[in-house]
Amino acid sequence: MTSTLGSSRRSASTRVAIATLFFALGAGFGSWVVRIPDVQHQLGLSHGTLGTALLAASVGALIGMPLVGYLSTRVDAAVLTTSTAVVFTMSLALPAVAPDLGLLIAALFVLGVGNGALGATMNAQGALFERDTGRLVLASFHGVFSVGGLLGSLVAGWAGGAGMSAAVHLACVAAVLTSLVLGAARFLIHDLPRHSSSVLALPDRRIALFGLVAFCGLLCEGAVSDWSAVLLRDARDVSPGLVGLGYTAFALSMAAMRFCGDVVVGRLGPRSTVRLAGCAAVAGSAIIVVAQAAWLAMVGFAVLGIGLAVVFPTVISVVSRREAQPAVAVSALSTVGYVGFLAGPPLIGYLADATTLPHALLVLVGCSVAIVLSGQIMPRRDDAPVPV
Repeated sequence: MTSTLGSSRRSASTRVAIATLFFALGAGFGSWVVRIPDVQHQLGLSHGTLGTALLAASVGALIGMPLVGYLSTRVDAAVLTTSTAVVFTMSLALPAVAPDLGLLIAALFVLGVGNGALGATMNAQGALFERDTGRLVLASFHGVFSVGGLLGSLVAGWAGGAGMSAAVHLACVAAVLTSLVLGAARFLIHDLPRHSSSVLALPDRRIALFGLVAFCGLLCEGAVSDWSAVLLRDARDVSPGLVGLGYTAFALSMAAMRFCGDVVVGRLGPRSTVRLAGCAAVAGSAIIVVAQAAWLAMVGFAVLGIGLAVVFPTVISVVSRREAQPAVAVSALSTVGYVGFLAGPPLIGYLADATTLPHALLVLVGCSVAIVLSGQIMPRRDDAPVPV
């Protein structure tokens, strides 16, 4: 593959353009999830039926990630990234205008494909930027994603409170984000593809080892997003108006740490960074499990967010720097990691039914320990060979 990145001014413009993609995905996702109850009410769906419909988005993402890895061997990286970004932003409003369950499922599937595909291509752009400039930036890009998610959810909450319909709100978000990504498109990195006979980009043994690290990290993220409020409400007796503070503490600490993550990785190296991050995740998840006081549990969520913040970006950075086709590697890693994100919430639910929710969350401790141990497969420094 050959990629091009010119002067320092061009480099700065490209960095802003890639950050725009991360912001768009975060803001779009944050906008949509807050309006899910409105779509549910609009179509009169039960919780179970809504869950079935939302599964279509997950299936779409799981298809979009490896599919875009295949397409990256056929299409220039900048063209592919722009296309996936437009698919995602333009499909944001589709679920809100679906007149029935069938079309809602179809709309969510398209949104999921766009979500998964953009997630893979924007990370591949970040990896190409790191390779071409020699600078670590992926963690800060993920910080921009977190900021976009928080901003999107806040605006969505305001729009809902102001009486704006989900369709109008999400159409406005789609228009703004589409304009942003199209404006950023001309500054993206062009990467000429190599052809491959593979139909989908699936992980080989080497990438699968790193994928397991991503799996553990994203499993914890998925579990926290779905179960933090339930834990605080049912097991820690927090009032309904405050149960969201656990996830807020987690998300804010994760965003803040991601903006510091590139410096940390640069100074300590990937191996020490992942090990220390895993130790922080062990401490945070253990506090969540044993803390009886609500405030201490929230501290645990914040510490867990700090620990998980740099794990996935570091894995992507390490692998993509050592692969001839970064987009293929990133899509494979994303697929494995996203399976963990999907598997975490139901796994916790099944275990909670069999025991208690705090006991079920011991899974987070186990995954965090696995992250600590996985540091062994990371290079000591980012320019060192991977000991696999």
